[in-house]
Amino acid sequence: MKQKLLELLKKTEKYTQTNMVYLAKGGSVLMANGIVGALTSLVTSIALSNLLPRETFGTYKYILSFITLLHLTTLPGMSVAVARSVARGYEGGVRAALRAMMQWGTVGSLIGLGISTYYFMQGDLRLGSAFVVGSLLIPFFRNFRVYQNFLQGKKAFGASTRLQILVKIAICIGFVALLLMTNNVVVLVAGFMLLNAVTQYIAYRYTLRHYVENDKTEASMIGYGKHLSLMRLLGSAAQELDKLVIWHYLGPIQVAIYSIAYAPLNILGAPISQLGVLALPKFSTNSKESLKKTLPKKVFMASMISLLVILGYILLIPYAFRLIYPLYPEAIKITQILALGYVFQLRALFSQALEAQQYIKELYVSRTAVHLLRILLYFILGYYYGIWGIVATQIIADGFLYFAFWYILKKR
Repeated sequence: MKQKLLELLKKTEKYTQTNMVYLAKGGSVLMANGIVGALTSLVTSIALSNLLPRETFGTYKYILSFITLLHLTTLPGMSVAVARSVARGYEGGVRAALRAMMQWGTVGSLIGLGISTYYFMQGDLRLGSAFVVGSLLIPFFRNFRVYQNFLQGKKAFGASTRLQILVKIAICIGFVALLLMTNNVVVLVAGFMLLNAVTQYIAYRYTLRHYVENDKTEASMIGYGKHLSLMRLLGSAAQELDKLVIWHYLGPIQVAIYSIAYAPLNILGAPISQLGVLALPKFSTNSKESLKKTLPKKVFMASMISLLVILGYILLIPYAFRLIYPLYPEAIKITQILALGYVFQLRALFSQALEAQQYIKELYVSRTAVHLLRILLYFILGYYYGIWGIVATQIIADGFLYFAFWYILKKR
């Protein structure tokens, strides 16, 4: 049976122009990781929406978004640099990458402590205390996730998936248990960050012990990781800035509504994110000519399929919301419109290909232009149209980025 399935997959390769055996083997385990990630995220959002008052939930999301924004100082682009370096046989750089990430994280900590001082001076002890705790934990918050990138580079998708699933389940169980005990925002922020740091540290240590086979390092890895981090700065900031703008213009309850509208969309985005993980090692060894010839067609076909899934989501989500988010009926129309923009999420494959082939200048220009547009529209459309202005901004900017990446890969 297994042999017949392999033969069938190989026969389809002449139509898909894709290594279907590699996709099936890696994709199956990565899909499991995506499903578990989406489900744990969904469970967490259900617990938050039903156990916390809307104002408290919105405040929690605001603080966490701000902390995530400060976490950008930890060189998030190092993830791709590590995976690319390991895929080329340089496995010793993972420790150096983590040291650099934690050192740069102290910059975010200092900025966060400055923000906490501002809130203390304003007499807001809750926000001030939350930013003190969150700032001190920034260097440890998510940096140990570098083990995922190491295993990604080694194409050890099974090991990576097992570890990530265990980590996600542990964080979900721990955080829901915490929610059942308290609705104190400071405790919730500290608990969530510590759960992430401790579980991912255990997975990181396990990876070092069982999977590192050499100490070879690639001299260009740290520098390349910094370049990618700089390129991703505006985009990553824009991912969190929407909630900060809503907080500023509309307050915490609207942040809560917007966050709930986004929560179930993780289920749509999970398969796409896992495809990007699976593709990077292959893109690192493929030629530019091969990617130019085959990738745009594959992404377009996948986008059409994803559009059908999105339409199904739009039709069914009102019934799901009444069951799992009964306190947030206002979020139904918002999540339906946001779902339309997910047809552009497959731009992640274009992005991975361009990063793997080191289109550094082109990525700098395109990402900077689109992310500046996104941030500008957040403030303009958010001011005039509130949440709907933010929703429109997301779809417009995602569409621009999708076609910009397509143009670079196809025409340059």
